[in-house]
Amino acid sequence: MRKKVEPVILDYNKLKSPQLKKICEDRGIVCNPTIKDMVQSLKLDDENKFIYHTTQEKKKQGWWLIGIDYRNRTELVRMGQLVEKKQSQLMGYYSVPRLYYRMEEEFVYLDKK
Repeated sequence: MRKKVEPVILDYNKLKSPQLKKICEDRGIVCNPTIKDMVQSLKLDDENKFIYHTTQEKKKQGWWLIGIDYRNRTELVRMGQLVEKKQSQLMGYYSVPRLYYRMEEEFVYLDKK
């Protein structure tokens, strides 16, 4: 019979800035490099409440690949409006935590920090 393994809970307040930066980078969290902001972002991520930034990548063919966190309702609504206008299309592939869309023009998003 397997033993039940308790999750390891880190006390982020005891970690130093380089350690917090490393954890944020490993999780793909983009935030201000202050200890307070990094701790807050990591705690939100632990609770599955952190909203990841929207990504954009220009492809060789000239179109843009846009990745939007599925919890970012504002950006998903805006992208949905563009899909209805045929200015964007859902690519049909996903990764945690993003949905990917294709656009011919760069997507101007609201969650830039």
